[in-house]
Amino acid sequence: MKQVLSIAGLDSLAGGGMTADLKTFEEFGVFGHALLTCVVAINDDLLFHDLPEPVIQAQLDSLRSVVSLDAIKIGLLHQTAIIELLRDFLQAFTGPIVLDPVLAFKEGDTAFNQSYQAGLISLFPSTALVTPNLLEAQHLSGQRITSLAEMKTAAKKSMRLVPQMF
Repeated sequence: MKQVLSIAGLDSLAGGGMTADLKTFEEFGVFGHALLTCVVAINDDLLFHDLPEPVIQAQLDSLRSVVSLDAIKIGLLHQTAIIELLRDFLQAFTGPIVLDPVLAFKEGDTAFNQSYQAGLISLFPSTALVTPNLLEAQHLSGQRITSLAEMKTAAKKSMRLVPQMF
C-alpha cells in the first residue's frame, strides 16, 4: 500500500486540513501519515494554535526513522520557522510533493505576512504540483480572476514567481 504524508493543520470543524487529507487518502486506497503543524478553531474569528518547533521536529524525526514515504502533501504550515524546518526534509525526499499554499480561508480573510508567503514560494521548486484555491491564486498572481482566460494568465504569473523552475 502506498504511504503518503500530510503536513497540515487540524481544522476543528473537519472541513479541511489534516482530517480532509486523511479521508482523501483513504478514499484513494493509500495509507495516510500525519505531521500536525497547528490546530485551527473557527468561531467568529480564526484562532491558530501553533505546535512548538520541537514537537514538529520530533514528528519529522519519527517519520524519517520509521516510514518509507511515496508522496507528501503540504497544507497549512502557518509559521515561517516551520517552512525552514521542513526544507531539508523535503529536499532529501525523492517522491512527488504537492503543495497547497494555504493563504486564504473561506471562513474569513486571513492575512499572512510577506515572509510567510515568500517561504511558501521558496518551496515551489521542490514540488510536483501547487494547488492554490481561487483566492490564493488571486493573491499569488496579484490579479482578480473572473474567467478561464484570467485563470490561465494568473497561473503564468504565479509560475514566474520562481523563474528557476520554468
